[in-house]
This record gives sequence, structure tokens and C-alpha cells, in this order.
Amino acid sequence: MKAQAKNGEDEDVVCMQQSREYKCPITMASLTETGDNRPVVPTNQGHTPRCMFSYAGIAQYCKGKRGAIKCPVCVTGTVNLKELKDDKTAARSIRLARIEQNDDADHPDAFPVE
Repeated sequence: MKAQAKNGEDEDVVCMQQSREYKCPITMASLTETGDNRPVVPTNQGHTPRCMFSYAGIAQYCKGKRGAIKCPVCVTGTVNLKELKDDKTAARSIRLARIEQNDDADHPDAFPVE
């Protein structure tokens, strides 16, 4: 793609797709579609869209604590294991990113041979 520069010359414009990597803010481990590192979100009010954890991370955070505790991300909401639900939208995005990454790795131009 060419873009017109201020001086009248053409410039090459590179478009790059930005992929979002989902990580648990507690364990810093990458989230997966399923399993213990699947994304979960609190269902009660007072949270921001960033309040997403791996199930294993939030279970570890809540371990040994009674009742609802302050959210480790927004600190305005509370977290209780009973009020968590799987974030199917994030799981779908993780799956699509994995598929796309695998497709890119299989592409012959992905790793040019010198």
C-alpha cells in the first residue's frame, strides 16, 4: 500500500495486525481455551472489563480466605469463587489467535530461507 507523503513522494505503509495475548494478572501465565488456565470473570457488579483471570490463578488467590474478597485487578469489586463464570468470548479469541498463529507458522513465507 502506498501513501502520499507531504513532499509528494510515495511512502510504503506497512499494516500489521495486533494480536492480544491474554495473561492471568495473578499467575502471569497465558490463558488457554479450556482447563485450569481458562479465562473466568466475576459476575457481580463493580468490575472493569480487565477483571479476567485464569481459574487456577483466582482459585489460588482466594484459597484460605472466607467469603468475598477484594478484586486483585480493580479493587472496587469483590471476588467469590461461586460468582465466577467462564469467559466464552475470551476463550474464542484465544482459540482463533492460536489457529491463526499456527496458520502463519505453516505459511512458506513465515520463515524465509537465506
